[in-house]
Amino acid sequence: MLINLTPAFEALRLTHEICYNTELNNNIYELKDYSTHRSSASRGNCTFTKGFMNGYVIHTHPFTSKAYPSSEDIISVVSHNNVEVSIIVSTIGVWELSYHGSYDLSSGDIKYLQKKINNSISLPLYDLGLNRGLDRSKPDGIESDELLKNITKYKKNIQKIFKKHKVKGLKIRFTYIHDVPEDKIYTVHSSSINSFSSSSRKTTTTKKKHRRTRRYKKNKKVKKVKRKRTKRRAR
Repeated sequence: MLINLTPAFEALRLTHEICYNTELNNNIYELKDYSTHRSSASRGNCTFTKGFMNGYVIHTHPFTSKAYPSSEDIISVVSHNNVEVSIIVSTIGVWELSYHGSYDLSSGDIKYLQKKINNSISLPLYDLGLNRGLDRSKPDGIESDELLKNITKYKKNIQKIFKKHKVKGLKIRFTYIHDVPEDKIYTVHSSSINSFSSSSRKTTTTKKKHRRTRRYKKNKKVKKVKRKRTKRRAR
């Protein structure tokens, strides 16, 4: 699946977030701004006026926002059944969140996970100065290696806390801004990864079954031979 993220990258100059739905046009999903936003004084976040439509939702985290997913962004993917993939275009790159599971979060679960994410998991990125975004042309002394190392740590910590809470199936991918194609045509990874992993699991399971069947038949033959020998000896 291909999405043209050009409008989202252009909107990073704004002081508030923009929420986008997508519509297919010539095999590429184009962004449609069906959203309302609050003033920058109240975080400048946006809401979808037409709901989640086809399940693929995109919103921006401009220079006035965090450069990484908030706890609400992560939890909304798990708690909303009609959201397949959530994409966040930020000042450091593109975040892709998806959830392939069936766990229903209670209000208690949500409060617990939000507190965990805000208090400890986001610290590696917050400490880098990403709480208010990162200017691509002015990296504020942050080395790309250090940034990517901390992003990897952040993703692992998020998935670890969800697994510990018995919530499995959350995937977080990050594409560094310098690795995004110049035409801003982004390839969604979640669906292809999911189908690949499920097909590979089926193949592996089938192979295991064949191996077990072969072993079972082999053991049966060995037992028959042993029985025949025992009978001959008894005679």
